[in-house]
Amino acid sequence: MAKKNKVKVRLKKEKSSKKSKINRMILSLILTALVGIIVLGFFDLAGPAGKYFTSFLKIFFGETIIIIPIILLIFIYLLLVLKEEESPSKEIYLGTIFLLLSLSGFLHAWFSSKDLSFKNLKIGGYVGKGVVYFLNSLFGYWGGLVILVIFFALGITLIIEELLKISQVKKEKTKIFLKKEPELKTAQPEKIQQEKETLLEKIKIKNFFSSQFRVRKIQKKLKTTFPLELLEKETLSPESGDIGRNILIIQKTLENFGLRVKMGKVKIGPTITQYTLEPAPGTKLSQITNLHNELALALASHPIRIEAPIPGKSLVGIEVPNQRVALVRLREILEAQEFHERHSNLTIALGKDVAGTVHLADLGEMPHLLIAGSTGSGKTVMLNSIIVSLIYQNPPEDLKF
Repeated sequence: MAKKNKVKVRLKKEKSSKKSKINRMILSLILTALVGIIVLGFFDLAGPAGKYFTSFLKIFFGETIIIIPIILLIFIYLLLVLKEEESPSKEIYLGTIFLLLSLSGFLHAWFSSKDLSFKNLKIGGYVGKGVVYFLNSLFGYWGGLVILVIFFALGITLIIEELLKISQVKKEKTKIFLKKEPELKTAQPEKIQQEKETLLEKIKIKNFFSSQFRVRKIQKKLKTTFPLELLEKETLSPESGDIGRNILIIQKTLENFGLRVKMGKVKIGPTITQYTLEPAPGTKLSQITNLHNELALALASHPIRIEAPIPGKSLVGIEVPNQRVALVRLREILEAQEFHERHSNLTIALGKDVAGTVHLADLGEMPHLLIAGSTGSGKTVMLNSIIVSLIYQNPPEDLKF
């Protein structure tokens, strides 16, 4: 029942995502058509309808209509670049409003001088006339001009800053995905079983329990090594989802609460993906850790873990569960360079961390070894890993159970 519900939810999400893509494409085409009509209207090449539409815009914005195609092109770019779940930020909208109002008002005030009659309305339009009238009544002519220049600079700054931020995230995402993930290969159970049987026949020792192997001298000469091919090799790689989107979500969520951070490297582990970030100077770590639930909600992932700080580094790590988990096979650990460079034949394999680093332990250095945990936590798997690790390092005459 649970599986059916998951399938329904996934199909619903895919359908919604597809519908969102179509809507964005239609909106992009409409905006592109408007840009074409406005530009052609400048040269009286858009026909009667285009001419009336351009004249209508001029009544409201005057000569400021020249920058409207540029603003529309910016929104078209954002529709094509941003993901389905994302929309242009409030800074973009605010910057656009500041830009239109300030430029319309400035053109009307500057070229009309102090004459605010309707004969000069075409320069700044109704919008420019209204803005200038409002500012002149409060701050006078020159004071109003200064405020218009400030708002114009503020609008340009907001738009450019947001565009640069989106471009930077896109570049980081491209760098992350430059390294192509290996193709997934599906293991064939029949082939694996056949290979196991063949290898077992090759290493089979005749009369293993016969009397000659009970003799100590002969037993010392016996050197039995087991090939690693007896152990299964993982054929699936972990899938962490849209890394670039998650980077942007983490950064925006923290910024919404007034926390400025610089995103760092991304480490994809077998079960989780760690996103590192560097807080701005003066930021308390408790401010970040207190946003645990907000980040989980924004990323639509549970549970997440915040490591603040990462041991040995002045960074904070946000660990998000992978969409597809890859098993850490014992064979990977035994094939690792760290295992081959071990200093003891009592080395046991523990596993890998989030960065994929192999971790080992020397059983000989432990005064005691206690394995505890709740049901299903992996105690038996751990014991099996310890036993197999020791078998692959020691011959039968040295290792007995």
